[in-house]
Amino acid sequence: MKWPLICNLNVNLAGHMTYSLTPRVKEEILSQINRAIVEGEVNWDDSGTIDRTIPLGQMRGIARYVPTFVIRHIAYDPSGFAGRSTCTLCELVRSSPNRLIISSGGSLLDHMQRVFAPCFNHYPYLRGQFSLVLREHRSLFSEIDISLIMQFMLSSGFVAASIQIRGSGATLPDHAHVSIFNETLPILKLESTNIGFIQGVGVERCERYPGVVLVLAHGDIHSRAVALTVLCRRLERHSLSYNLYIDSKARVVVVLRVRSHPISYQVKVGTTTAAGMYIPYFEDSNSKDAQVLQELMRSRWLCTNGLEVATSLRETVFQDDPQWLLDRGICTW
Repeated sequence: MKWPLICNLNVNLAGHMTYSLTPRVKEEILSQINRAIVEGEVNWDDSGTIDRTIPLGQMRGIARYVPTFVIRHIAYDPSGFAGRSTCTLCELVRSSPNRLIISSGGSLLDHMQRVFAPCFNHYPYLRGQFSLVLREHRSLFSEIDISLIMQFMLSSGFVAASIQIRGSGATLPDHAHVSIFNETLPILKLESTNIGFIQGVGVERCERYPGVVLVLAHGDIHSRAVALTVLCRRLERHSLSYNLYIDSKARVVVVLRVRSHPISYQVKVGTTTAAGMYIPYFEDSNSKDAQVLQELMRSRWLCTNGLEVATSLRETVFQDDPQWLLDRGICTW
């Protein structure tokens, strides 16, 4: 099975490296998100969202209690989006109330908004979270798309971004999109050491993570976008999926995935759990009673000791020795 994310376009990206972004973009986006929270369009309770530290093997993780997830569960069909005849994200792009209006972006954002639609996330789980959704319905990001996202992260002031695909816990894998947010994740705090190269770009491996995580942090943005395209294509050939994270320095972190659900538990491992942040949910509950769901979520949050989360990561993230990557030409010395 293949889980494509990035398609290879033989396009010279050098002409895209001069785009700029004004400092007011982050302020403008966060202002609209905060106003939407006050008006009840975005469901987020910052004071009620609570973190506590949990051990994930040698990695320090987080268990997060998000009280507004109760509203999400009641509003959404817990069986997910299977069987829908239309694309949820295409509907989001076409619906103007769902879109952020950004007017002070400079040349980078002008170009980005021709490619992506900035949209509210109505049920966020991270601070300052919104989405950049491809205007065109396709599951593949091009090198140019990735380059634009990296440039946005490098110049916007937002802290991190995440991308999910089929096989890595994505809910909507058929329409490519990226989540941008204004706080870091445990995985982005890990140190890494060099293990090889891809297309001349240094590849590092994260230390202390319970599985194989690769990092592309060297070279210019164009070189990293090309290297990431090659890496994803090589992983695809070996039936591996992946979660991607991009920080404010345009450093790319790639979690190699073997499945979306662990063998020992029924809960899907999505983008936050793969990054070391566990958010209890109720995929297994059919209840629509807000009080029952709130008590269930809080109980699961309090009972989480990290062992189940660490086991879930070990069962869904690639565990082989990095030499396996070298032996199969995924990266080289």
